[in-house]
Amino acid sequence: MVHVFYYLDGLNGTIGDLMFVPRSHKSVISRRALGFLGHEVLPGTQIVNDLEPGSVIIVHSALWHARRPQPGGEGGHRYFIDISYCQDGIRWPISEHWMRHPEIAQE
Repeated sequence: MVHVFYYLDGLNGTIGDLMFVPRSHKSVISRRALGFLGHEVLPGTQIVNDLEPGSVIIVHSALWHARRPQPGGEGGHRYFIDISYCQDGIRWPISEHWMRHPEIAQE
């Protein structure tokens, strides 16, 4: 599966960087295994923080990636569209969590 991130307003370094670790999709790790790091940057991390409006980034879904908050962007919005493309034939489960808590998903 791959994600296509379409940044409607781009990124300007104050509304949340996109960070990722190249080649990390080749490792198997628990989804929350790196949570203890908080907002610290892992060695080898690449950061995307300067994109023109309408820019697109395509990433493998297993690539370690996160959106990192930045000082000064508290009042701003980061609008983007995340489109996922999956291999034909794989049935992905529907998340009951979001169906039971639409107010959280909407927030």
